[in-house]
Amino acid sequence: MSSEPRSEIETVKAEYQTSGQYEVEITETGRQHTRDEAYIISKSVNTFDTIKEVQEHLKERYGRIPNGRNKIYVDTPTQNGSIVIGFLYSYWNTDISHYNGSQWFQTDWIVISYIRRSISPEFVKEVLS
Repeated sequence: MSSEPRSEIETVKAEYQTSGQYEVEITETGRQHTRDEAYIISKSVNTFDTIKEVQEHLKERYGRIPNGRNKIYVDTPTQNGSIVIGFLYSYWNTDISHYNGSQWFQTDWIVISYIRRSISPEFVKEVLS
């Protein structure tokens, strides 16, 4: 059984392949009333080595792991339909820095991905060429 030899770039890419990480992207949106159009408050991206660390991050941020009833989907041509990539978590929030703090309805868009990264000096050569 003979196998094709790898090209130089494939060998370098395989040599520098790193393990993956979980990425949690949270986009906070808000609106004064549920009938109003939402605006983006902030966006954060954090990476973790394990699912357990992702769960701990969500518990620390929200006090518990949100139930994930309202899912976020993305269409995929290879999966013949759509797949779940995250969920929404909504709640009434208050600015407690003022005496009569204003309230707004906040919805956090929580997307969880598994990211694999490759590093290689060849990538730099490709960009600079």
